[in-house]
Amino acid sequence: MTAWSEQLAPARGVLVDAGLDLHGVLSAERYDARVAPVFRSRRRLPEAQSAWVIGSAGSRLFTCFRASAFAALRRPDPLDAYVAEQVATATALVASAGIACASVLGHVADAGAFPDLVAVAHEAGLGWPSRLGLLLHPDFGPWTSLRAVLLTEAELDAGYPLPGVGPCGPCPGPCMAACPVAAPTQAGFQLERCAGVRLAGGCADHCAARRACPVGCGARYTAEAEAYHMAAAEEGLRAWR
Repeated sequence: MTAWSEQLAPARGVLVDAGLDLHGVLSAERYDARVAPVFRSRRRLPEAQSAWVIGSAGSRLFTCFRASAFAALRRPDPLDAYVAEQVATATALVASAGIACASVLGHVADAGAFPDLVAVAHEAGLGWPSRLGLLLHPDFGPWTSLRAVLLTEAELDAGYPLPGVGPCGPCPGPCMAACPVAAPTQAGFQLERCAGVRLAGGCADHCAARRACPVGCGARYTAEAEAYHMAAAEEGLRAWR
């Protein structure tokens, strides 16, 4: 980050301490080209110059959440509530430095749509889209969670898409072989197939296809974290259907 880095450092520190340790930046113009109109900067923050992508890698976010008071909350997903609180704190810190900003939360729908954070993170250089429908990070593989975007008037150093098609291109596709309903395909992830088996009680506590990805194995979620995320995703699938 450029001249704004000193003012944004406290907000970044709060996020990292909370387990939200994956960050990327793209211009507001490139962000707008990747999201539905309802999420575009001209509606959320007309003076926005940059979009700051916020996520996590591995199980650290879950560990921080489990140590917080939010873990005792009932659904809707208390992890989402925890993330929203951390993002709100970061947003307030940016605003206190005199920098206009607005948050877009990945788990909050608007006009029936969710922001496509995989596409946004790809534009910021954090990884590639994958057959799993998830971002494929060069180091952490599919074991990342994209959570929010902070739109800000600050002009930050932007990343750009990583070159090539990523590891999925030459990969023979162990994820496709591992999935019981062949939801990952060369053409992309078939959500309807996944939803069918999940809502029938299959794949309750882990995703065999995600585990089969050879990239980022060292960042794989703990069993507890994976089971939690799978349960939360199932609730999302029920709402989607």
